[in-house]
Amino acid sequence: MSDQPTQEQMEEIESALASGNKIGAIKICREVTGKGLKESKEFIDALIPELQERDPEKYAKLSQGAGCALVFVGFTTAALIWIVQSWA
Repeated sequence: MSDQPTQEQMEEIESALASGNKIGAIKICREVTGKGLKESKEFIDALIPELQERDPEKYAKLSQGAGCALVFVGFTTAALIWIVQSWA
């Protein structure tokens, strides 16, 4: 096992990322390099901005998850404010 993926393996990782499957890309990275979870995640996290800069449309799905989290946090905050105000 090599510490760095081959070109073919990188294409497989990039394909997973293009479909928005970050976890799958990390799994592939772990399998082909023998790196641990933390190292593989760091590798993928460093790769994502490079891919998005090269082809923003192809890797747009990687940015969509943050919006969902933001909406969840917003609704949760609003619910907590409503609960606190109803107790007053």
